[in-house]
Amino acid sequence: MKYLTLITAFIAVSITVNAQSGAQRKPAVLVSNAAGIAITKDKLLADPQLHLSSDYKGFTISSYEVSYLPKGTNEVQGPFNINGDGIKGDILTSIVNNIKPGDKLYFENIIVVSSEAKNESFKTQAAVKIE
Repeated sequence: MKYLTLITAFIAVSITVNAQSGAQRKPAVLVSNAAGIAITKDKLLADPQLHLSSDYKGFTISSYEVSYLPKGTNEVQGPFNINGDGIKGDILTSIVNNIKPGDKLYFENIIVVSSEAKNESFKTQAAVKIE
């Protein structure tokens, strides 16, 4: 009977561990704190930054590339290299003057670095569609 109880307990623990490890984390990067993959041009202008989700406390965005794809074309504009977490200056002006509803913005080669462990970093990406 003890043997059966031990086997049952082992199976229950295995199922619990597998279920927890299969749980998905939030996306690492949010564009203008957008909850989804669509954002308005006004919201992007109000907060032209990439933000890390709460799962990545202690990390900062070091750099990334941004490109945009106008709706109905296959001609990607960019990539534009950005240092830090915000779209600034001429790059912001160029993108904002040209994007329209239906266009897509791609944020690639986002370098995320730990502020605590100097050698800990990873790359990620994000994308949004302009509403």
